[in-house]
Amino acid sequence: MSSHPAAWYPDPSNPAFMRYWDGEKWTEHTQPVAPQAQAPFSPPTGFSAVSPQQQPQRAKPDSYLIWSILATLFCCLPFGIVSIVNAVKVDSAWAMGRYQEAEERSAAAKKWAVTSALIAVGISVVYFILMVVLGVSASESSL
Repeated sequence: MSSHPAAWYPDPSNPAFMRYWDGEKWTEHTQPVAPQAQAPFSPPTGFSAVSPQQQPQRAKPDSYLIWSILATLFCCLPFGIVSIVNAVKVDSAWAMGRYQEAEERSAAAKKWAVTSALIAVGISVVYFILMVVLGVSASESSL
């Protein structure tokens, strides 16, 4: 039997959130800490909150949102949309302390924006070659 009743406590893995203790174990349910709310009890024994000093000291990755939007407008719409979705999720993952996910989303946004641009270049090259071939064919048949 636990000495702490079921309630919301500071999340041991992220102090910016509260996590629900069901009286026996932590649940997956979390919520942001309200600025004026104070936890009435300390977390159960054996759990400690992550201090700000333990957070990684690295720069937030670029979201590539502008490149994603430009790729969607001027290149390849489907891949540009995938890039935008990943770009938007970079900031939210970083703000929640999921640094690895933020870096993965950033890399995916860049990959899909570049893929979109390369597909647009490839289509343009094929179109140019096709126009040259049809132009030569049309000029030869008119002789």
